[in-house]
This record gives sequence, structure tokens and C-alpha cells, in this order.
Amino acid sequence: MKQTYFSLLAVTILFAAFACGPANNSDVLPGPISEQHILDHVEVLASDEFGGRTPGTVYEEMTVAYVISQFEELGVEPGMPDGSFTQDVPLMGQVAHNVTVSLQSDNQQVPLAYLDDAMAWPAHTQQSVDVRDAEMIYVGYGIEAPEEDWDDFKGADVSGKVLVFKNFNPVTHEDRFDGGNRLYYGRWTYKFEQAAEKGALGALIIHTDETAGYGWDVVRNSWSRERLFVFEDEEPATQFNGWLTHDRSRELFEMAGLNLQDMLDAAESPYFEPIPLTGVRIDASMDAVYRDIAGQNVVGKITGSDPELAEEAVVFSAHHDHLGIGDPVDGDSIFNGAWDNA
Repeated sequence: MKQTYFSLLAVTILFAAFACGPANNSDVLPGPISEQHILDHVEVLASDEFGGRTPGTVYEEMTVAYVISQFEELGVEPGMPDGSFTQDVPLMGQVAHNVTVSLQSDNQQVPLAYLDDAMAWPAHTQQSVDVRDAEMIYVGYGIEAPEEDWDDFKGADVSGKVLVFKNFNPVTHEDRFDGGNRLYYGRWTYKFEQAAEKGALGALIIHTDETAGYGWDVVRNSWSRERLFVFEDEEPATQFNGWLTHDRSRELFEMAGLNLQDMLDAAESPYFEPIPLTGVRIDASMDAVYRDIAGQNVVGKITGSDPELAEEAVVFSAHHDHLGIGDPVDGDSIFNGAWDNA
């Protein structure tokens, strides 16, 4: 079973790129792009009127209509084979309930407060998950990248265990991983995919502001609401996935007689090997409900003029969805999404 996490897209496809010759329709080019021009669009899409742009809602319909209107104003052609701008995206929504997670050792039991200490959810369409007394193992970044001469697993059998990951990808090697920029190896989606492929029971990512690029409040707000994904019944999945705060991660490693910072530093080495969190077990139980959701991508195209490049394309994309309406923050319940990604 494979879950593909997504963002709904506004996509422009340039066939026979302009660098290879002038486009057939010169009216498509809008002229110089100004700061004010960009700000005008952000102010519209991030306004309260657009309700946070949740997929499958009237607010997404408004967003799609706005993007199409801007494409049409620029002379952009519909990009779908049926002559339309929109591509249907069937989604599944999941809301987790009754989430409890706790750590235990021979002489200590530590309940993790849902939302404040940890986030966790079923990793597939099970209505109920109940993991008891599971072993835990730290796998560093959890990366297998032959082209980078990097393998964090070193052949270790991690099946049936809960894997603990460091977020991001290695940052201390100028000649590896694009000099420390975030690649797909550094995405949380990759970590969860790795855990599933290895037959793990669960996956937990250590959160830090630095490695995530955002604070715990973003993790909390994003994962405590309905999660949307494209569901494909193809590959196995873990029982559950989640995040741990930095403070609780430190406590977890201390329970195993380890120092968190030492373990985070160790993950920077290509010689890293998985480290069992000896003596520590985890319990995790949760329920979930699901529903089908109809989302949409918006696709436009601009046809170039070079016949030799007619079958080639340059794709520009950005997601138009955001978190919608949720629990109020300072009295405001609309997550407007100006930075992400109006």
C-alpha cells in the first residue's frame, strides 16, 4: 500500500522553451514582473475570503477559478487533453482520534502528550492501530543513496521495530547532497517511505526548528487536522508515523543511556550504523476515520515555436492549497497561507 502525500498544483507548462525561440503568441508575455504585481495576487489568495484554500471545499473552487482567470488573462492555453484547465485529483482524508503514545523502560514510564510532545497517526486506512511493547532503533537520516555513497542502514534488519529518524539530510559534506541543501532524501515523506519499505512498525521523526525549517506549532497545526493523501493499494505501510519534539527526543535517548546531540552529530558520518535504543519500548494506539475528497489541479500551457523541441517541456509549478479553517490562534481561525503558498 502506498500513500502519496501531495499538494494541489497550479502548473504552467512551457512547450519548446522560450530560450529556444520566441513563442507563437507574444501576448502571453506579461512584461516585467513587479513586487506589487506579486503582492496583489498574494493579497487575494491569502485573504479571509478564500478561507485558507482547503482542497475539496468551496474555497478551493474559488482558488481554482482565480488561477484559471489569471491564466486566461495572460493568454495561457488550457493544458489538459480534454481542452480544460482542470485535472481531477481523487484524495482520501484522514482524521486521527484517541491518540496515545508512551515510552517505557525497566524503571520508567513516560506518557507523551498528544499535540504537545508528539504527533502520531495511522499510516494507512486502518480504523484502529494498537502497537504494544515495540522495540525502537535510531537510524540517523535513514538514507540509502548509492549515488552519494551513503547507506545509513548498512544491512541492518529493522523490520518490526519503530524507527527514529533525524530530519533533513547530511549538511557537513560539500561534495554530497548538494552541499547540504534539502533534497528529497531530507523530506519527511522519504523517511516514512523508507520505514514502510523496511517493514518497520512505525516511524518517528525528531523535530528541531533548524532541520524542519519551521516550529513545532506548524507540525501540530498541520498534523492535528485532517490529512489528505492519494491512496494507492500497492505497497506495505507502517502501522503509524509521527513526530517527536526535541525535548521528548532527548528524554527518549537518555532512557536508552544515550545523548541526543551525540546521536544527531553521529548521523553526519557516512559510517553511521543504526543504533538500538536498548531497554526502551513504545506503546502507540489510535483510531481514525476516512472520507473521499475531490481536489483539482490547474494546468495551463504556452506553446513555443521551435519544431525540434516540440515534444519537450519546461514545467513551473506551485501548490495552491493550504490548511483552511481550524482552531483559533489569537482569535483568528483562518490559516491564510500567504507564505505557503499564495
